[in-house]
Amino acid sequence: MTLFSNSRFVSHFIWTLLLIATVVAVACSSERSQNENSLESVSITSSEITLAAYRDRKILIDLPPGNRNPQLSWETMYAMMPGAGAVVTTDAEGYSTTVTPSSSTKKTFADWATDPVGLRTELDRRFTRTMRSILKDKGLKAELIAAGAAHGIDPILVLACVVGENTFNVGLVDDIQTLAIVSTKWAAKWALKFKSNNIDLFDLLKKPEFEQCNAPVRAGGTQAEYWDCVGQVWRRSFMGKSIDGGKARYPASDLKWVSFNPIGTGFTYGLGQLDPIRALMVTDMVNKKSGFRFLTVERPEEIYEDIINQRTNVHYVAANVRLMVDTYKNKAGFDISKNPGVIASLYNMGGEGGRANALYRRNLVAIPKGQLIPPMENYYGFYVNEKETLLRQAFERWKL
Repeated sequence: MTLFSNSRFVSHFIWTLLLIATVVAVACSSERSQNENSLESVSITSSEITLAAYRDRKILIDLPPGNRNPQLSWETMYAMMPGAGAVVTTDAEGYSTTVTPSSSTKKTFADWATDPVGLRTELDRRFTRTMRSILKDKGLKAELIAAGAAHGIDPILVLACVVGENTFNVGLVDDIQTLAIVSTKWAAKWALKFKSNNIDLFDLLKKPEFEQCNAPVRAGGTQAEYWDCVGQVWRRSFMGKSIDGGKARYPASDLKWVSFNPIGTGFTYGLGQLDPIRALMVTDMVNKKSGFRFLTVERPEEIYEDIINQRTNVHYVAANVRLMVDTYKNKAGFDISKNPGVIASLYNMGGEGGRANALYRRNLVAIPKGQLIPPMENYYGFYVNEKETLLRQAFERWKL
């Protein structure tokens, strides 16, 4: 009897200790969570947006849906489209960049240069055709939902990027894209041209100038950081520079043009029109969250295979969206996850890190003056935001 009582007492004592330990652990976990998520979410019109709060990154400003670029309207859309040739532009957020488009968007829509009503009609025609093509694939909705869930984003953001690319740029009926999706044999053929411009990217990245890009990765950094560094080193130390005592020059083009344009007609592939460097930038995220293989320049055919296949393609699009959302949160202090047009604009333009930094610097000047410069859409994102309601309605009706 005494033994039973003592045993019961010991058991009760042990369970009491476990309960206390659990409570303490939960409390500590909660405290860590609060510390890690100490940013206060505020509306874009909140009086809590002060210089100190913004500068010290104590607030996260929610960007609601809708267009906010004062430079954009249906009357100005054509003028805001990129033209042929290298153009230095400064957007509404204050980010300057040199753009060398593969083709002129202005040229594509030149028939409606002075006809905003006609331009809208033509874009609506392309949008409708794109949506019909997408909605035919009943399995694609499930993949979009899975990709969104894996990367913690609204699948509408992924759909917006896909629809935007196929409305403005290539179209889902493009013969090369259709053939590429049907046959992954194209991937192996494209990989043979990986040494385009007589430059082997795999060998190029072994040069000592790129060693600085490896250090952050070894310390736990991301592939996005690595490839951002690679791009900077290329532009600073190689692009347009002489080789072998001036006998030759490296191409005066961005790295994605130099090593990832195997068919000579473009450098983006698959349903979401991904360029291979954007796939490489998020391969660690896709590998971890979606379970797909880790891509590397040592096996270029796998890069093309995964971005050609529309089932895997949308996971890379989703990871890029996640990267953009996180970049603007961490660098610019804005949550852009509720604005498909801004997301689609960044997907179209790239350079989200530089854009977010530029926006943060401008707001450090603007906020003390009682102003706030929000993330803004380009012509492409303007149209996506105009179609957000239709995109959501179509997604809801889309049968699995």
